[in-house]
Amino acid sequence: MPRLTYSSEKLGCGATIELDNGDICMISVARTGVLVRSYKGDFWGLILGSFLGSILYNEKDVYRAAETAAALDSKYPKVANLRFENPVLTAFACAVWNCSSAAEVAIVLNEAAAQV
Repeated sequence: MPRLTYSSEKLGCGATIELDNGDICMISVARTGVLVRSYKGDFWGLILGSFLGSILYNEKDVYRAAETAAALDSKYPKVANLRFENPVLTAFACAVWNCSSAAEVAIVLNEAAAQV
């Protein structure tokens, strides 16, 4: 079962979720868009993952990111462990939570973006 390892809506807006296979996905929501990165949970991944991790989804247009969030929200159910005030963060986090690997996260998020 995935695990929420970090979240904050006060110091930035984002969440970090560890998936079943050990991949860690970091979701960052800003006024300029949404960025989702992935890295392995080893020592160097934890140190450099937020800067050098693989980019799974990167949308710089906030309106397209909101449309993608709406598509994800209609496709994935709410998760009790993920309670955020930001609806975009909630939609992306619930979608990531329902994936088993970082590769699946990239596919799910980019397919949702392509459908809007």
